[in-house]
Amino acid sequence: MSILFIVCMTSVKAQTHTTLLSGNWTGITTWTPVLSDPDGSDSAVIGSIYTVSITSGTAACNGLNLNGTLNMSGGTFTTNSTLDLNTSGDFNISGGIATVKGNLDYDGTLNITNTSSYVEIQGDIKQGGATKIITNDGSIRIYSELDF
Repeated sequence: MSILFIVCMTSVKAQTHTTLLSGNWTGITTWTPVLSDPDGSDSAVIGSIYTVSITSGTAACNGLNLNGTLNMSGGTFTTNSTLDLNTSGDFNISGGIATVKGNLDYDGTLNITNTSSYVEIQGDIKQGGATKIITNDGSIRIYSELDF
């Protein structure tokens, strides 16, 4: 008696997800390629006319290029490398915890409005041109250096 085992191996490559519509981070119509949202191995780009929301659960990407608006009202968000907060970009945190495992390169606005919310920066913070960081009630935890 012979037994034949067939092993199928698939390789999933990291992708770049770009906003297709405004919506929830986990919304399958928010991103292109469609039917999937970014995960910890994928790069994400939020275009200047789009707003993406994280309201609960876990959201992640490898790197984020933020030209539009990212609103976070709950859950956790992790980028495993650089967060580029560009001139037209706004990152508004009214709830939850955001972790940037790489650098925060910013020219846009980082607004933290909840005392229990914070952004943890494990890399460097690099300021570009005319920029602002607003922390009304939240905090920023920095584990490397500021470069202004």
